[in-house]
Amino acid sequence: MAWRDGKLYVANHDEVLEFNYELGTTTLAGDPTKLMDLPAAGNHCTRNLVLNDDGTLLYVAVGSASNIGEYGMEIEQGRAAIHELDLLLGPVAALRRRPAHLRTGSNWNPGPESCGPRSTNATCSAPTWCPIT
Repeated sequence: MAWRDGKLYVANHDEVLEFNYELGTTTLAGDPTKLMDLPAAGNHCTRNLVLNDDGTLLYVAVGSASNIGEYGMEIEQGRAAIHELDLLLGPVAALRRRPAHLRTGSNWNPGPESCGPRSTNATCSAPTWCPIT
């Protein structure tokens, strides 16, 4: 989950939802807004969310469906990746695999000085993200 400016963002295993929510409230009132679909289920079905500093971009970590691709690579499409959601425009891109910083819950800075989490064989330089190809 992530919160900013009266909005609570929740990642279910198959979607990202936005709720109106004020800090200190003990219930959610009203229906959520669906912001994007995510690849459902899999062995690694937890989802982590991080907002950028100005609250315009939401990053969603999606785990892999398996440990070593034992169910085939087609089921891995859009997985083991960080998805970027522009909160004004909608889904932007699926980013490089291995979102270790989001997965472990450690601090992560998706700012312009970093190419962000990526595999060790990625080649790119700031401020460009490494899209999955």
